[in-house]
Amino acid sequence: MASLICSVLAMLVLAKTDPNIGNSADLTTRIATAVEIALNHRREHVTRVEVHVTDETADPMDGVNQLGCAIEARLEHRQPIAVVHRAASVDDAVYGAAGRLVRMLEYVLGRTDGNRVES
Repeated sequence: MASLICSVLAMLVLAKTDPNIGNSADLTTRIATAVEIALNHRREHVTRVEVHVTDETADPMDGVNQLGCAIEARLEHRQPIAVVHRAASVDDAVYGAAGRLVRMLEYVLGRTDGNRVES
């Protein structure tokens, strides 16, 4: 299992990959960087982010890769937020989950800050 911990300002990003995925320091760095960039505008509210990328292929013989990315963000003075996205590639799974997390953060932080979130 490859993992990487990146700390930028107050936000800590921990990226982990499933042993069935080609583990490398480059991959975990790419994952952590993608999440950091996505959350950059809300980093003052986020203290820790855990990213888990897993191979969810039920039957390796069917030839269909199903990768999942679960991201949990811990916020200052709030409950953690978790999202999941499934896709055919690691990058698509990570970007999809990061996008969902950004939308969820905007909803939660907008709601608790008293701002109305427009869809």
